[in-house]
Amino acid sequence: MRGLASTAAWLLTTMAAGLCLAALVLPAPAAAGAPSAICAAPPDAAACGRATGGASSFGWLPGTAPVPAPQSVGDGVSEVWFPSRFDLRQRRRVSPVRNQGKLGTCWAFAALASLESTFDKRVDLSEDNMVLRSGFDGAPYSTGGNWDMAAAYLLGGRGPVAESADPYGDGTSPRRADVASDVRTVLWLPERRGSADNAAIKEALTRYGVVAVTMRWVPGAYRASTASYCSRGYGFPNHAVDIVGWDDDYPRAAFSPAAPGDGAFIVRNSWGKGWGRGGYFSVSYYDSSIAHSGAVFVAGRPPAKDARTYQYDPLGQTLQVGLFTPTAWFANVFRAVSDGTVGSAGFYCPVPDSGFAVYAGPSLQELTKVAEGSERWAGYHEERFQTPLAVARGNRFVVAVRLTTPGFDYPVAIEARLRDRSSQARSERGQSFWSEDGVHWGDITEHFPDANVCLKAYSVDTRAPDPSPTPTPASAASAAPATASPDN
Repeated sequence: MRGLASTAAWLLTTMAAGLCLAALVLPAPAAAGAPSAICAAPPDAAACGRATGGASSFGWLPGTAPVPAPQSVGDGVSEVWFPSRFDLRQRRRVSPVRNQGKLGTCWAFAALASLESTFDKRVDLSEDNMVLRSGFDGAPYSTGGNWDMAAAYLLGGRGPVAESADPYGDGTSPRRADVASDVRTVLWLPERRGSADNAAIKEALTRYGVVAVTMRWVPGAYRASTASYCSRGYGFPNHAVDIVGWDDDYPRAAFSPAAPGDGAFIVRNSWGKGWGRGGYFSVSYYDSSIAHSGAVFVAGRPPAKDARTYQYDPLGQTLQVGLFTPTAWFANVFRAVSDGTVGSAGFYCPVPDSGFAVYAGPSLQELTKVAEGSERWAGYHEERFQTPLAVARGNRFVVAVRLTTPGFDYPVAIEARLRDRSSQARSERGQSFWSEDGVHWGDITEHFPDANVCLKAYSVDTRAPDPSPTPTPASAASAAPATASPDN
């Protein structure tokens, strides 16, 4: 038996990474038939902040899911492809500036500003609902949050809801409110590696919309007279904001002290229109903290009345685990709540260019491949089945994924119970499984009590196809700034 040995190896891995072990429910020894060796990814280096009250006063809380080694989606895209200046405000793609006040909610404002920009009409979504109904531990207005928490709330179907249904800052949220949109796509941007590493951000802005990013706010690095910011120091992110555009020719002299070179991102803050330049400021390409992590939240269609989402992970990914190899299989066994068809599955791809194959069937021993491909962007993706799976009310069905994450040995996202973070996570034996080969399966709870794999199944949407076109990159000509006021 290698179960105890694998647990010891896991402990050594996490201790070496500096993980706060007191905040984690340790994996149990493996049972016979389970994968022969397991490992859990070290978290973001600042993840232990929660255990010591690590949220910033602005509300950014580093996540416990790992930050993969830097990889750039934009590596194959020449900077020449982009115009020298681009501003989503001039395309009416940015919602009005809002004010988080004294509450630690920057993460929700940043995430929802990104989501709002992907709607085909102007919307005002409720930050209050995201903060109060995230489902995570802590005081909602002061503990803080991150992209994982925002994604869990949206992907789990609890939101988004309209601001009018749940106004900001009143400390309460309705038990029920209409969800404005399905969200089945969330993109994680690679960590920015230097002043010239801007292609991924620019591509995301032109292809999707507003990019939510982290930064480290240091008051002395801000020049109020020009609403410009450049910090050359280092430290963990403590604030979340939104990049809405860029200006390659923004003068270095506008910063104090002058930046090493020209160029800046156009950034929306959540401190009201009276701050900065109508709520916006310019962050130098040479700032050392901007876009340590970034995300794009993409709106889908309003939920169908008869839609079904099968899931065991309302809190989303809290850990990434693996089998000491970039490839692993994982599966969920669901019970159908009605007759119908399942037509797609959603799961996390932790690194760019992750390769996948999706399988479905009545049991783990009877699976048929229904989708295959790869994803350029890290994040959460929905994959549609080539042949939908018919399900009958009360009967079990299985959705499984084989995922390969190049250069990353922790391909499986799980919702695990972490003290002071996700203590409400619950699971039962017989729900979630993983495997080294897709033949011999082990129950995930044999290694991680109260854990499930992050894998959702969606019923077929029987409505007519949405006529809206799929977002495509703007060409240099079409992306040229239009004549419009930058104010909203």
